[in-house]
Amino acid sequence: MAPVTSLITRLRERADRDSGMTIVELVVSMSIFTIVITIFMGALISMAHTTSEAQRRVDAANSLRASFSAMDRQVRYASSINRPVRGPSGDWYVEFELTDLPAGQAPLCYQWRLDDDAETVAYRTWRRDGTSSASNWVTIAWNVARVGSGSPFTFASADDSRMRQSLTLELAATQTEPSAAVDLSTTFVARNSSTASTTNADANSDGVSDNQVCIAGLGRP
Repeated sequence: MAPVTSLITRLRERADRDSGMTIVELVVSMSIFTIVITIFMGALISMAHTTSEAQRRVDAANSLRASFSAMDRQVRYASSINRPVRGPSGDWYVEFELTDLPAGQAPLCYQWRLDDDAETVAYRTWRRDGTSSASNWVTIAWNVARVGSGSPFTFASADDSRMRQSLTLELAATQTEPSAAVDLSTTFVARNSSTASTTNADANSDGVSDNQVCIAGLGRP
């Protein structure tokens, strides 16, 4: 009988091993799995958010730099810069004129605009020859806004302490988290301007150049 008893015992032990998990064990296993998945998904979402925010900051900074780069190329050769003003639509404008050009070329005008509603910075050009019309607006930056409540353009006249006029552009990106704001400010010097530039004077201190350039017939829409 001993061999039979031993066989029965081994069969019972095998049956016990093959009986599977109990309900309690299954519930515990599922709970642990759920916790692990929750932690993993939370980390994955956080990583995706961080990556997305970093990309937005890069895009915003690149957009701002494009504005500064374009204005730098233009303002550096200007002979006169108007004091910035706010147009009837509420947008901010500034104009400047290039007169140091090859013989036979009419003065070249630039007009820059910050559209508060569209959150864009754009410019257009034309020749001051009495017949040329302005080009279409060229948008340089998107998702940008003023820093604070004032003008994004700041003018400094040429006087006894400054030999050249200058224009400061300050913009903030709007598509970033407040804690990761991107603001840039740069000052550009008009190398061909001087104390004799026609736009220096503002006798009544109204913030508008007494003698403005590059607005006849076009204005600030």
